[in-house]
Amino acid sequence: MANLYDKAGLVNIPVGYQDGFLYNIKPEDNTLGFRFNRDSAATRVNKEGLIEQVGYFGPELVQNGDFSELGSELIPDGNFTNQAAVDYWQIADTGGVERATKSLENGFMRLTYDIANGSALYKSGIVTSGKSYKVTFRAKGTANSNFNSIGDNVNIPSNPQYVVSNPTLTDDWQDYEFYVPVSSTTLRLYLTSAQIGDTLDITNISVKQVDPNDYWYASDPWSITNQGAFYDDTSGNRLDQSNLNLVQNKLYKLTFDIENTTGTEAYIWIGNSGGTVPYVGTWYQSYSTGSNTVYFTMPSNQTALAFYGSQTGGLFYINNISLVEVKGDKPRIDYTDSLTSPSFLLEPQSTNLVEFSEDFTQWGIAGSGVQTSTVTNQKNPSGNNQSGFITFSSSVSGIKLVFIFTSSSSSVHSYSVFVKYHSKQWIQLNTSLTHANFDVRNGVLGSFNGCVPSIENYGNGWYKLSMVTNNAVNPITCILANIDDGTAGSTAASTSTGSYYVWGAQLEASPYPTSYIPTAGSTVTRAQETCNGAGSASTFNDSEGVLYAEIAALADDSTNRHITLSDGSNNNRLVLKYDNQSNVIQAFNRVGGVETAFLSASVTDITLFSKCAVKYKVNDYALWIDGVEVATDTNATTFPSSTLNDLKFGESGANSNFYGRTKGIYVFNEALTDDELQQLTGPEYNSFAALAAAYNYTVI
Repeated sequence: MANLYDKAGLVNIPVGYQDGFLYNIKPEDNTLGFRFNRDSAATRVNKEGLIEQVGYFGPELVQNGDFSELGSELIPDGNFTNQAAVDYWQIADTGGVERATKSLENGFMRLTYDIANGSALYKSGIVTSGKSYKVTFRAKGTANSNFNSIGDNVNIPSNPQYVVSNPTLTDDWQDYEFYVPVSSTTLRLYLTSAQIGDTLDITNISVKQVDPNDYWYASDPWSITNQGAFYDDTSGNRLDQSNLNLVQNKLYKLTFDIENTTGTEAYIWIGNSGGTVPYVGTWYQSYSTGSNTVYFTMPSNQTALAFYGSQTGGLFYINNISLVEVKGDKPRIDYTDSLTSPSFLLEPQSTNLVEFSEDFTQWGIAGSGVQTSTVTNQKNPSGNNQSGFITFSSSVSGIKLVFIFTSSSSSVHSYSVFVKYHSKQWIQLNTSLTHANFDVRNGVLGSFNGCVPSIENYGNGWYKLSMVTNNAVNPITCILANIDDGTAGSTAASTSTGSYYVWGAQLEASPYPTSYIPTAGSTVTRAQETCNGAGSASTFNDSEGVLYAEIAALADDSTNRHITLSDGSNNNRLVLKYDNQSNVIQAFNRVGGVETAFLSASVTDITLFSKCAVKYKVNDYALWIDGVEVATDTNATTFPSSTLNDLKFGESGANSNFYGRTKGIYVFNEALTDDELQQLTGPEYNSFAALAAAYNYTVI
């Protein structure tokens, strides 16, 4: 094989990576390596066979980035259970006479107006000047009246965030919600246009401080609302968070959402609270409505992140602010298939819907006789000395451990968990209408119904039990059930006792189980992975060559997964792909947007590694798989000079991303001979006897 590598323009096997690049063996210029990205942590199986976290970013630096934190309730009895709750409030007066009479009704307070004038229901000393509050209540009343403003002044028509379109009262109960900044210690609910005899009924009054820990400083024209931080089209002042530790020359990733009320863009200057150090650009930048991501390198050590708005951008809201240090992209060199021959793992985005993947004491129990605990004397598949321990201690039929989750998807789901035998041999995984039985003592699959199960040996007695189900029942119920004999039957029934270790439960709205995503009290999402941009125009030969990859699919899931050699577009490209047909590998080209070559072959199982090569040359295209030429095309063109300059796992844009395992990917700069292609894609044998046995030869 050594002489073949001399003909290659690019050779990549999953070994070295740094600073977001998956390095090539050839060319040696590291800037021509694959550029990898995943915007989250993930796990891999390392060379010791243990599951470990692969980090990407530092910890979250911004506190309360979604502005959702609220303080304690400030109203002692907003449901008006007694007269004291009525007496707590005051009514605005005219000449010393209150404009309305208060009375306690059945669970609410009624105001009956004695003077034909607007009136404020208010309370002094409950709010703090300079803070913002969430105010909610229920109200009904005479249609002549409406709420003009909610805040700390008699009338605030110039501040539209204090009101909701001057809502008119009706004779039906309505719910109201306001986010208001105040500049005094008095909170007022101001009603206007009332006539003598009009009534206002009100209850469920709640007042809570927004951002109670004062993480954010919102100076006019900024204020905090139910949509995030609001900017009202007046240049000056800022929204900022201090007490951060931003270090000079370090790279940071800032994400935030923009909801723009007057256009499609917001103009923001991002810097420090003193307004002297720009992190992004030198002045105001335009950001689109929706999610925005900004990378910046700190020009100096700073303690604050600040946003300044510009009148050019009009009114807008900013929300879901996140700031993390970029530690560097880290692709996953994974040893799941072999502890001596790793592969490069690429997976799509997935979310573990099980909120407690390792703490099974948080799961529910159906029936009696199930005990759950956490033990520290049993290494789990990550190598840590902590595992769940489940005991069926009663001979009661049908006892089981359950976790119920309402999924946003009602289609296919994958459910998996790691289990180790202690004294209980059979266990059942169940998701509502489907089930699969597993022998966790011997690593054997038993009977199953309505799902596609699998069992994988992770060493040290641990097995990963998985089932894929098209069960559309929502909510999804994940069950670990006690059974006696898993070789037959479809129900979870047992009269035996026993115990087993358990760890790493995962439920995904996915057609196949992906790598483990740990959770501890909430769902967690692993972001999709991309890998592209290897090589340059000088790396590849446009007129002839070979694209080779040793690959395995994650699943036979009826999706297109491309490896593409191109000019960066879909008009000029050579593609090696898993097809959306079951167990089909294909290759094709596009030259000037026109397909001139197409090759296709079926294989037994695309989830097993195959050595694939597509040869390209004028009127001489061929597809080789595992030492065999499986398809040819003798009427095809190749590419104009200086066309091919990009190798990626996917195609132009974000379509047909290659998700799978790769043990090597090469591009040769000449069309190899049949002998060379057979040598490249065929099996490797350590002895003549092994070669003879593989081809069923008789050695004489």
